[in-house]
Amino acid sequence: MSLFEQSDFVNINTLQQKVGKTNILYKALIFIALNCCVIFSSCNRQMENVARGKSCKTLSSNQSDIWSVSRLTDGEKGGTGWSSKAYSRHANRSLYPEYIVIDLGASYDLDMVSLYPRGDGEMAGKGFPEDFTIQVCLEGEHWKVMAEERKYPEPSNAEAQTFRLKKARGRFVKLEATRFREVDHGKHYFQLSEIEVFGRELKNVPFKPEGSQKGTAVDAVTGLRCEHEENPLGTDVSNPRLSWKISSPERGVMQEAYEILVATDEALLKEGAGDMWNSGRTESDNSVSVRYRGKTLQSGMQYWWKVKVWDNKGKDFGWSKTASFTTGKINRADWKGKWIGASGDSDHGSVYLRKEIDISKEVEQAIVYFCGLGYSELSINGRARIMKIAPNRDDSESSL
Repeated sequence: MSLFEQSDFVNINTLQQKVGKTNILYKALIFIALNCCVIFSSCNRQMENVARGKSCKTLSSNQSDIWSVSRLTDGEKGGTGWSSKAYSRHANRSLYPEYIVIDLGASYDLDMVSLYPRGDGEMAGKGFPEDFTIQVCLEGEHWKVMAEERKYPEPSNAEAQTFRLKKARGRFVKLEATRFREVDHGKHYFQLSEIEVFGRELKNVPFKPEGSQKGTAVDAVTGLRCEHEENPLGTDVSNPRLSWKISSPERGVMQEAYEILVATDEALLKEGAGDMWNSGRTESDNSVSVRYRGKTLQSGMQYWWKVKVWDNKGKDFGWSKTASFTTGKINRADWKGKWIGASGDSDHGSVYLRKEIDISKEVEQAIVYFCGLGYSELSINGRARIMKIAPNRDDSESSL
């Protein structure tokens, strides 16, 4: 073999060794790249906005050309979006919180929620709530508070306000606001341009209806409430709001229609009659704050009511158990009492006022209508504390 040939041979071997090393390097680089792709892909899935295009429900909504509940999840940020409507004169909404509920359509491990303030010019950041909570729940379970804010600073622009969630798992996400800021000349609103929710979808999550036990879960209408209370006494609104819940061992069950009966006697309901109101079958999925639309309610009366529900699969859930509500003084003219109290001396201590009455007949039921400023208590014979009223932050000069 000539020197040239030997030299070529050596060079070829060297080249083969280099190529072999290069192949190994390429394989290592490809392996690293593939792993990076997997990692980046996993991160992208983790940070996916799972609320985009999902349905929302609110307590109240100012539906107009520039405001709409559907704009909360349409992907558009930086302008107007959604605005609340009800009770705008009041900043404190602890009794009637304004809420937004997003149905994600499936169960997720949730990592983060981003709230985008309105971003239209000088109004950017306005309407962002001062006190609020972020809650989540799985289908058929109770709400869990995952983030709570008090005296949250007002945003100065339309940039996202981001909240990290720890060990949050749910299908439904609720933003509940209890204190608003003034937006326009004494009007307080809750306003956002967009909501984003980030998480990873879960598969085969077991469904556990509220209050159910293994082998005993049934379709039922439960949780009947009037003005957000169970069998309330002293309801003083002429068209009270009625609410209920449905439970089912099946997934994807939603209300499609309802029928409400309201009567002056519980016996009438058992006979299927509602002498005050029979709504008839009403096509609606709403089961929260449904307004009473029957005959005029009278002060100091007890009324009984029940509700029947049909679901989206055509199933009749049957009638719920009977609930009731007792009206207070609905009309201003119904108040016959007079104000009583201490003298004008502001240095006095606690004031005790007593009225003696004689009752000649056996008492089956007694109703006391009681209104007071500050901290007040009502008792009978100095022993039984019947009612107490604590001071609140509302303006007592305009209403009580």
